[in-house]
Amino acid sequence: MSTLKQVMIYIVNSYRHTKSISVSRLSKTVYMADWLAAIKLDRQLTNINWDIRFSGPFAPEIESILTGDEDFQMQGGKNYGNKVQQVAAANDDITVELSPAELRVLDKVLRDTVQLNWNDFLNYVYDTYPVKIQRSTTTIDLVAVAK
Repeated sequence: MSTLKQVMIYIVNSYRHTKSISVSRLSKTVYMADWLAAIKLDRQLTNINWDIRFSGPFAPEIESILTGDEDFQMQGGKNYGNKVQQVAAANDDITVELSPAELRVLDKVLRDTVQLNWNDFLNYVYDTYPVKIQRSTTTIDLVAVAK
């Protein structure tokens, strides 16, 4: 199982209290984990080449995994009255094999963000240094920016 998929499963499973997470929030949470790992571990958790778009960090790899993998269930939902795609784990007993350092990064990101409403969460993501300094539609080298 790829590290990206394991990171995604870990995050989705951390949202069990709401039973699902929006695709956008999942994607941005993976970005936040990659950014914190770049700072703390001098590497990303995933191999994503993050793009900055008007809607924030973007990686098509996440949606590719979600639509083509039986470990995730896609569901329609609403957030503030808008239609959104929600993601849930298809199976409760999927184990992830991440290092203790990787788990510490993910747990820190989740502790800092899971309780935030959507607007506060977006502000948190958009306030990161890579998003602030990059022009839209550019690829970010998180590790180089973190140094």
